[in-house]
Amino acid sequence: ITEQSKKQDQFSYLSNLVEQTHDAIFSTDTNFALMSWNRAAEKLYGYTRKQVMGQQLAELIRSRLTDTERRKALNDLKEKGFYHKESAFSHKDGNTIHVLASVSCIFNENNEITGYVGIHKDITERKKLEKELTLANEQLEEKVKVKTAELTGIFERITDAFVAFDKNWCYTYINKKAAELIKKDPADLLGKNVWEIFPASVGSGTW
Repeated sequence: ITEQSKKQDQFSYLSNLVEQTHDAIFSTDTNFALMSWNRAAEKLYGYTRKQVMGQQLAELIRSRLTDTERRKALNDLKEKGFYHKESAFSHKDGNTIHVLASVSCIFNENNEITGYVGIHKDITERKKLEKELTLANEQLEEKVKVKTAELTGIFERITDAFVAFDKNWCYTYINKKAAELIKKDPADLLGKNVWEIFPASVGSGTW
């Protein structure tokens, strides 16, 4: 087997790996014109390899990066040789795709940048779930606020003294009647341990 054949076999093996991966992998020249585009990239963005060759990557998938973010990305590539960030791009049909984007520089034997290779991992579904979870948490917080306000209104209207503690016997709530009886400002008691505020009551059976 000749050295040329070994290199060809290695190239074929690596090319096959790139085609088999589930992540979009592509390469560009130094001006970000596309030079390669695997099957996963075709599936993710809706463009065939034939359609993208030589096209500008940013114009094709319409990066949502701001000018500041784009400058930082280019600076990271120049200084570190790679860039890694969650970003939003566009499918051919206009739908937004969220990806974990990793871009690395390609260097020649003189350590000069000759292009870039990018890997885009689709995290659209994860971002959707995160958004739904955030919305659910916000709705739950709002319900808790409403219910807390309702209960507070009830406790403030009753004529009996009412206090609430956490598991460490720290005040979590004192109504007006209770504050009048112990002659303390509720704001000075919340979060404080009852036995530290009233040490003489320890073992008295008061509580």
